[in-house]
Amino acid sequence: MKQRERGLMPIVQREKKVEKIAEVISDGKTAKGFTDKFGGGPTLYFYRKLLHARHHARDVMDFVNDRRNLELCYCVLGLWGMNTRGARLKEFDNFCDAVERARSCLIETESVEKRRIH
Repeated sequence: MKQRERGLMPIVQREKKVEKIAEVISDGKTAKGFTDKFGGGPTLYFYRKLLHARHHARDVMDFVNDRRNLELCYCVLGLWGMNTRGARLKEFDNFCDAVERARSCLIETESVEKRRIH
């Protein structure tokens, strides 16, 4: 099934954008930048739990197949203010469905990150 048929729009310069996302989320300075931008306390605590869970998963699919990890993602997004500004979080079950629909993109992002590291 093509992207448009699934309701997805093609992303211009997709590879460059995926590489940039992988670069940002794997940068060693991320924790300090995170603390500077979002603060410590429960936000930093749950962010670290999320990173720990991802680190211990075999791959991105192993990570998203565990509903507790999706709960952590949902929690961190809420703590980052994703439900207080123009952006709104969907109900949790809808969020999980959206992650399910994004599986191929998650796998692609992970493969770009692996190529960048090696």
